[in-house]
This record gives sequence, structure tokens and C-alpha cells, in this order.
Amino acid sequence: MNAREIIDMNEDVIMGFFVGMASNEYWDGRCYRLMMNTETMEIFEDFQPSANSWIEGDGLVILETICGYSDTPEDETYQDGCSLADFGYDEWLDNLAEKIELAIEAA
Repeated sequence: MNAREIIDMNEDVIMGFFVGMASNEYWDGRCYRLMMNTETMEIFEDFQPSANSWIEGDGLVILETICGYSDTPEDETYQDGCSLADFGYDEWLDNLAEKIELAIEAA
């Protein structure tokens, strides 16, 4: 299975994570991670109270981490009805695909 197939299989989770990031919902001081299980090729979100906490397990890889706060004005954040492409979604997916390929190769 290649990275694009894994992205397609996990599209809802991946898009939800990006929306949380682009809308500032995930910039609340907690730590949000997009993780992948290289054994099942499942991508899921993990939420922790700080960057010093994480889940561990065989085949688990952190693909993306968001920790901290943001003061981006609301009119510059993603709102329902906006195009994700305007917030760099396609470029972000390309970057994510590279991370997935690396995780597959390392597994």
C-alpha cells in the first residue's frame, strides 16, 4: 500500500486534523498528534495535555504534532464553507505523503 492509498483510506481523519489546525481549534495549549499505525495503516488523532505526554506501541508513528497557542485573527482562520486549498491543504497533503512513505520504509 502506498502513501496516497493510505491517505484516501483515512481521508476523514486527515481532513479533520487539518481543519482543527487551520481553524485554530487545535491551538488551545494541549498537544494534538496525527498518528499512524504502520501495522494496520490506520491514521488516527491523539490528544494529550502536554507535549511531554504521548501514547506508545508497536508500529505507532507520529506524523504531525500541534502544541501551543495561536493568536491568528479569526478572519484569517478556516471557517465552514471556506476552501481548504486556500489554507495550503494540498501542499500539506504532499508533505504528509512523504512522512507516510518514510514511516512505511522504516517499519
